Amino acid sequence: MLDLVYILITLVSFAGLAALVGVIDRRLGEPSDTDVAPTETEPRTVGR
Repeated sequence: MLDLVYILITLVSFAGLAALVGVIDRRLGEPSDTDVAPTETEPRTVGR
């Protein structure tokens, strides 16, 4: 029974680590992948 607990803790730890790496990878991605700049055909907003 204790072995099953260790296996579950290990799996949850690896899943958490994979999720953390995914979030970090997304934040460190190229700006063209994450940010969408207005194109020439889209109107630009002017702040007042």
